[in-house]
Amino acid sequence: MAPISHAINKMKLGFTSSAGGRLDADKFHQSHLFYMDDLKVYSNSADNLERILEKIHRISQAISMVVNAKKCARASHEPHNAQVQIGSPIGRTPSSEATQDIRSLSVGETYKYLGIEQRLAIEPGQAWDRAKSKFIGTVELVWDSDLTFGQKASFTNSIISMMTYVTRNSFKSGGTFRSTLKRADDLDLSMRKLLNKLKARYKASSVARLYLPRRQGGYGLTSVRDSVADSTIYAWAYVCTRVELRKQLALFQALARRTKRSVISDANFVLEETGCVAYVDSLRSAVLFNETEYTEPRELARAVVSSMRNMRNAERYSTWKNLVAAGKVLHSKLDLQVLVRYLEQEMKRIMELEESLELAGGESNKLATAIIARIEEKMDGINQAKENQVVVRNCPTRFSMNECTG
Repeated sequence: MAPISHAINKMKLGFTSSAGGRLDADKFHQSHLFYMDDLKVYSNSADNLERILEKIHRISQAISMVVNAKKCARASHEPHNAQVQIGSPIGRTPSSEATQDIRSLSVGETYKYLGIEQRLAIEPGQAWDRAKSKFIGTVELVWDSDLTFGQKASFTNSIISMMTYVTRNSFKSGGTFRSTLKRADDLDLSMRKLLNKLKARYKASSVARLYLPRRQGGYGLTSVRDSVADSTIYAWAYVCTRVELRKQLALFQALARRTKRSVISDANFVLEETGCVAYVDSLRSAVLFNETEYTEPRELARAVVSSMRNMRNAERYSTWKNLVAAGKVLHSKLDLQVLVRYLEQEMKRIMELEESLELAGGESNKLATAIIARIEEKMDGINQAKENQVVVRNCPTRFSMNECTG
């Protein structure tokens, strides 16, 4: 691959942007991308693209490398021209026999690079909608299985990366960052409705508790919106601290100053939303955060994301704690009388739902009475604790028949 990369760079026919500065040293040049054996070429015109393809063909023959034309495609985008209708051809007709087997894309046709479907004139959100459909289908299978709640939550958290991957690789055609977060919020809502449908959580349950870590009494699920924000910070940290990406950083900063969307503008929105402040030194490829200077992208991203998560968890914990009923399990001083009165009211509902509970006649009444007796027994122990400094965590919300009546 090295001979091809060297030849493409030597031709100097790639795309050039002056957004980072008017001096040649400040301009951003992009001629091609290589990843393993996948090559993506950029040029400043359709004619020059044809010349690059011919050069690649000659070098490939010289080093006995075969280019699979069936997996190749070309496209030409001229944004200042009149809009082209979907299906109309773009680019020029191949002028040489060497490149004629490479198909020319029409507007609306797609190709894949590194597994990501790409095309010109893509409508915002299309890639997200396709990924969302597969994501919801997979999540429904998981939550309808016999796995434990913790296993289901862990698996769900692991496949959320599917959505963040799509977001970071299609942000240019995904509208504003606010619209991206709105799609993430909508997916979180769809997830909660699915859990309600599968009886994995109650409809009136605290949303804040759902996304709290289990060590804080939460369910341990990860919010899609949070994942999108976190992945944005990781991309931002990489661009800001890599010396070899200074020109790209200058380009993204210039776009942000012009209110154009880039990874810098997205990250600035996330930082502002979570109350985090970071100072970027673009000349030294360093970032100052919480009075610490970072030059390694992973260390910077982990520090910022950790601070953001702590802020979110504190806010959600407070929201859950302040709820009239659900927050009772988080209080150091539990009101036994209020709790017992609440259970006595629920006893009537249990009796009315006797058939749906699949209990024999009268057993529901025994179950409710056993629950009240068990709560009273627990409260006697709590009231004897020194200085009333007791925090009840992971308070059980359900009792099995054997536990309550055995």
